[in-house]
Amino acid sequence: MNVLKRAAFGLARKHIVFSLKVSQPTLFLTFDDGPHPVHTPALLEMLAGLGVRASFFLVGKSATAHPEIVAAIVAAGHTLGNHSYSHRKRRTMTWAVARSDIASTDAVLARFDGRSKHPFRPPWGEVAPMQLVRCILAQDQLILWSRDSLDYRQDAPSIVADIRRSPPVSGDIILFHDDRAVAQEALAVLIPEWQAHGFAFDALPAIT
Repeated sequence: MNVLKRAAFGLARKHIVFSLKVSQPTLFLTFDDGPHPVHTPALLEMLAGLGVRASFFLVGKSATAHPEIVAAIVAAGHTLGNHSYSHRKRRTMTWAVARSDIASTDAVLARFDGRSKHPFRPPWGEVAPMQLVRCILAQDQLILWSRDSLDYRQDAPSIVADIRRSPPVSGDIILFHDDRAVAQEALAVLIPEWQAHGFAFDALPAIT
């Protein structure tokens, strides 16, 4: 590994968030790839019924296409995250294009929550080492996850069974997607179980 890559991975360990330290049993649900015109509203209704706040990492072009859903997410007390404008692989982008992609999405989201910067989650969790360094220097907050539901390749019963075998721990950031129905189906079962075990749910803190 060359010097630049070692520096990038050293910075990554310090500046990329995978989980949070909390004083009370708390889980952080996050949803990528939305907003979706059908699945996101249904998910919001379910979360509201269970009293759960979460975080939505939105794709800029989808947020632009469905502003009423983004407004509903914010009105319900959830926080917004930046999941790029076009959901392209970062490794194929120049830095100028990657920076513009992040900034464009922040600008879209700012119309709804008034915040100029948002936590950034790169598509597929991938970012080239030097882009990572530059993101950190630009004071982007990089949020990944400590638990992946794998809802993009499993059905709800399989997700429920897998998570029951290896339950989350307090402070976990759990990855789901709101561009399909699977997350809602699995969480309708899992959230009441987690609540019965004493877990609360919170949105990721916004960048101040």
